[in-house]
Amino acid sequence: MIQFKLLPKNNILIVNFLKNEDYVTPNDLLYDTQIIKNEIELQKPAQIVFYGESIFWHKNIRIECFTSLHECMSWAKEWRGFLKFIKEINIPTFAFIQGKCDSIGLELALACRQRIATSETLISCKDVRHGHLPVGGLLFRLISLIGLEKSLNILLRGGKLSAIEAKQIGLVHEVTPWPFDERDISLIHFVKTKQGLKLFLEDLPWARGMMFRFWRKEILVRFRGHFRSPLKLLEIVERGWFKGGETRAQLEIEAFSQLVFSSQSHVL
Repeated sequence: MIQFKLLPKNNILIVNFLKNEDYVTPNDLLYDTQIIKNEIELQKPAQIVFYGESIFWHKNIRIECFTSLHECMSWAKEWRGFLKFIKEINIPTFAFIQGKCDSIGLELALACRQRIATSETLISCKDVRHGHLPVGGLLFRLISLIGLEKSLNILLRGGKLSAIEAKQIGLVHEVTPWPFDERDISLIHFVKTKQGLKLFLEDLPWARGMMFRFWRKEILVRFRGHFRSPLKLLEIVERGWFKGGETRAQLEIEAFSQLVFSSQSHVL
């Protein structure tokens, strides 16, 4: 269930997620995204805030609901389309993150222009450990924000970032020591950040090659070749490194759909 509230003083649209389940079906998620788009077009707000109880931000998709490869790929394209809509909309968008944040919650948060977290927030991504890949553009968006090495640590090792650590590397913009309420939302504003030049070691081809070799070796030792998703993720990053957004999207969608119907994803 989604609850909308428009704060007339600031013309802020609050999108409040009220569902309490750990998982959401693919069709339910797309139904919710269409409702959100319709409400945005109806209200024409000056700002949008995505808000919800802590359980929303670490929801997972019920991949067993997919009945065919075609259905899976179609769903992935629609989910990516919604996230692209949020990312490119010409008004400020905020994610108020509470508690754990991973999977589709993290994908939505990264699509927003700014992210505000509580001091108890923990950011991670368990998709790879569940036998598939994130499909909403999280992979390359995360790399562009925090670099390849930190991203692979989160994606492949299941590493977690505290709110303070996430702020230090630019993944979140503000951290509050208390849970959010409507008063906090009414006072939101864009955080002006200095956009300095970031030079990651992985920008150098030889260094990036060494990093990929290191991670392949670790994956083979850690998983003993039993799981396809970690190696598939490295493959997608390598193949998509110098590609445009559409090519990357197609690579991610195909890999996600293939892994969803693999034997490992249904037992993890």
